[in-house]
Amino acid sequence: MAASFKIDVKPSVLAWARSSTGLRLDEVARKIGVDEARVAAWEHGTEQPTLAQVRKLGEVYKRPLAVFLLDEPPADGQALKDFRSASTKQSMSPALRLAIREARERQEVAAELVTPDDDDVTPFDVVATLAEDAEVVAGRIRSALRVSLEEARSAGSGALSRWRSAVEARGVLVFGFAGVEVSEARGFALARDSMPAIGINNQDASNARIFTLMHELTHVALRAGDSLCDIADSDDATEVFCNRVAGAVLVPANALLSSLEVVRAAGRQTWSDESLRTLATQFAVSREVVLRRLLILNRTTPKHYAEWRTRLAAEVAVRKPKQSGGPSYSVKMASQLGRLYTHLVLAAHDRESITSSTASSYLGVKVNHFGALANAIAVGAT
Repeated sequence: MAASFKIDVKPSVLAWARSSTGLRLDEVARKIGVDEARVAAWEHGTEQPTLAQVRKLGEVYKRPLAVFLLDEPPADGQALKDFRSASTKQSMSPALRLAIREARERQEVAAELVTPDDDDVTPFDVVATLAEDAEVVAGRIRSALRVSLEEARSAGSGALSRWRSAVEARGVLVFGFAGVEVSEARGFALARDSMPAIGINNQDASNARIFTLMHELTHVALRAGDSLCDIADSDDATEVFCNRVAGAVLVPANALLSSLEVVRAAGRQTWSDESLRTLATQFAVSREVVLRRLLILNRTTPKHYAEWRTRLAAEVAVRKPKQSGGPSYSVKMASQLGRLYTHLVLAAHDRESITSSTASSYLGVKVNHFGALANAIAVGAT
């Protein structure tokens, strides 16, 4: 049978395909049903895989069959090694590697499909430096996004969709990713002048994702290259700056200090959970973001903030995940792909710049799902 024919795959290509996913030899062997020694032999060139085995490898590595016919590893072989990270972790999980790779691929597709007369894309032209005041940079970002505090507040549970739509309207791609622990990465940014992209972890809480979105957007404004962030407290100057800007975008100083809850607490340096929840609801952010802003604005103490963070960590550790049926397929895909990317692909398909097959490949969905996907982004399901 044809599937049993041996395929002349270059050992360097096989080794690259595996290492780029972060998988070990034994993990690959288990996934495709062969001995570990067999996979090692393929990568050393002492044996060759069959067509069926190469197809299985393609499924595991999330690579098309054509990649295995290359004479040498493609140019993205060093991409993940050069990815700047604020994390102390030495390696990325296969799921995170895949999320970053898919985001880069979609970024390239979007750059090719966008047209000069596309009214849905206004370039994000905010540029910042670490030498600037975080509050000033936050003001410029708020002005660019054109989302008032009233809009964010009235959006309620839809605040994430509102902020995300505003970011995408300024030509920044936003992708959701799953299968990655929040402790590993809450988001990443692929900063470039044309079609910058942001990835946010869909396993995180909605308000936390809003903060991550603003944090990563600040990385884009800094134009400092690609970054991987866990948003945890860090002494890295860039991460500290991005956290400050993100907080100031979502909770402007004047608005917070003039809020009724803060005015009534004049002179008080400690805050109850009830007060923090009230303020968090007003600004559509988490309690931690509010308390951090109060600390920056000298309305609480480092000691109180640290004690509250300790209590929060204990609370999160025992919190049970919510049980639900999950979103529909179209809503799930809209969240992963984002409104802007989906719009660019479907618009190119509608004007017949790309075929249905190509559009399906770019979106990762079958043609018969195009309509539902278009409806999902139209109603802000992202």
